[in-house]
Amino acid sequence: MFLLCSFAAGAQSFAPVGAQWIYNDHDSSNHNNFPRGIYSITDTVINGNACHMIVGDCACGTGVTNYEYEINGKVYWYNNLLNGFTLLYDFNLNAGDSWNVLAQNTSGDSLTVRVDSIRMDTINGNLRKVQFVSTSAMFGNAYIFPGPIVEGIGSKFCLYPQYAACDAPTAGLRCYQDSIVGFYDTHFAPACEEVFVDSGIGVREISTKVVAIISPNPFHEVSTLSLQYFSSQEGIFELVDVTGRIILTEKFSGNEIKIERNNLDEGIYFYRLKIEDSFSVGKLIVD
Repeated sequence: MFLLCSFAAGAQSFAPVGAQWIYNDHDSSNHNNFPRGIYSITDTVINGNACHMIVGDCACGTGVTNYEYEINGKVYWYNNLLNGFTLLYDFNLNAGDSWNVLAQNTSGDSLTVRVDSIRMDTINGNLRKVQFVSTSAMFGNAYIFPGPIVEGIGSKFCLYPQYAACDAPTAGLRCYQDSIVGFYDTHFAPACEEVFVDSGIGVREISTKVVAIISPNPFHEVSTLSLQYFSSQEGIFELVDVTGRIILTEKFSGNEIKIERNNLDEGIYFYRLKIEDSFSVGKLIVD
């Protein structure tokens, strides 16, 4: 399988390395609302061309890892069903215009995105077009992919389309950050790191994000992950590669976790910690 990305004169940098989208996710089994992240982790060269690798997904999304590039206001993503790049966003379009987003697999249908109206917003001094859109299925059961869509950031609902049959889909962009825009609190969803229970009869905050420090990072043989402000208790540690594959799961207790390289290849990995209702995610690099 060959992946082909290309940049040309006039291309803009959508999803620069370090960009992160934090969405509000909901666990219907216990009514927990918690942050879910998507991250631009590296520039990669494929077939002699440059594109961004994006890791993460929404609750009802279409894949853990994708490759994206922008050229002249159009953002393309890798389509696993067609084995090629197709259009995801077109920030050039105005009211009355439309574009098609093609399905990623056979369980969902392609959809048409129509721009109903636009406005201009200023985000940390950056003037951005906002597209208010509606969608319709091209053949049958369309993905969920509502707006508003912010130029250079994407949909405030989810970066990617989600399956319409999923319950409940990711519901709203909490915050966004990159090297150009800086930190953007959308006020479209709960605060960026807030975790709470909404049972339908009231909201109760249950925890805050675990603060974790990794040193050294990058590391060659051994690194130590230290938990801040937590007393000794049991939790779960997971190590995930850039494809989203869980390569290590361990229970731990105490305030420190030793991460040994063992057979890990050089590259970027992600960790996930869960301690009761609290959590932490982060990146570590093996050199």
